[in-house]
Amino acid sequence: MIPDYLIISSGGRDYPFGGKSRFSLLAENGFGLPPIRRSEESGPYQHGTTLLDFRLQSRTIDLVFTAKAHTRAEHYQNRDDLMKIFRPSNTAITLRYLFNDIERDIQAYYSDGLNFDINFLTDRSQTMKYTVRLTCPDPTWYDPISRGLLWENLVDSSVLTDWVLPFSFPMTLGGSAFSRKKSLTYTGTWRTFPTITVTGPYENFSITNLSTNEKIGLDYDIAAGEVLTISLEYGRKTVKNQDDTDLSGTVTSDSNLTIFHIAPEDEVPGGLNEFELAGTGVSPASKVSLSFYPRYLGI
Repeated sequence: MIPDYLIISSGGRDYPFGGKSRFSLLAENGFGLPPIRRSEESGPYQHGTTLLDFRLQSRTIDLVFTAKAHTRAEHYQNRDDLMKIFRPSNTAITLRYLFNDIERDIQAYYSDGLNFDINFLTDRSQTMKYTVRLTCPDPTWYDPISRGLLWENLVDSSVLTDWVLPFSFPMTLGGSAFSRKKSLTYTGTWRTFPTITVTGPYENFSITNLSTNEKIGLDYDIAAGEVLTISLEYGRKTVKNQDDTDLSGTVTSDSNLTIFHIAPEDEVPGGLNEFELAGTGVSPASKVSLSFYPRYLGI
């Protein structure tokens, strides 16, 4: 069975490829493991080299497909639509792979292929075959359905036993330090950088991935009703509240903001990532969420 594909243009419009659509995919190239670059060193009198590390390189994808048409007008309409789908832009298109219950996305940019070369003496059919080349600076695929953890009820129930209702909110309880642990089994094959959202009140916030020994802490008192978001996507790491106030300067010096991630099974046994949340000054309204998209080296 041939999988279906969906291309979401830089303008946000969906274009089906495959199935009963007019664009029928014939071949795909570049969906597997991405190319890598290794760093190595060689010492005096050493035979060979010592491998130090590696980095994934950008991925090239080729899509070979036909554009069905019965008339010359339909032929040129296909050409016009293909230029809309793949038009050069600094905004990525999304290539979505659909097969049974599997969905995988990758961000891509048009590179080459739509020259629309045609020989009117030999190309009698209005249905034409094309090859489009896409460049993917981030070579990893991802599941477009977000996963995550949620911490609620951060105030120990024993703290509330001496209170008599009614009392007014917002109210800060839990002045002493607390910690809560949760874990998840990560099924992706490549590390992913999560987004952490904290709803105040919350003081001395910290979260630690105990499996990777990476931590993020804040020297900042999050007010009641304030929502602070820590975005950890590579190249776009931010710490802001709902008013778009930059709070990156409040990150503690012992934090691992640049590398904090969720690890696959080749890095932590079984892909088990255990997180510890800590802090003070919370109330029943306080909560923390950690969300992410599983990432994969290939399809």
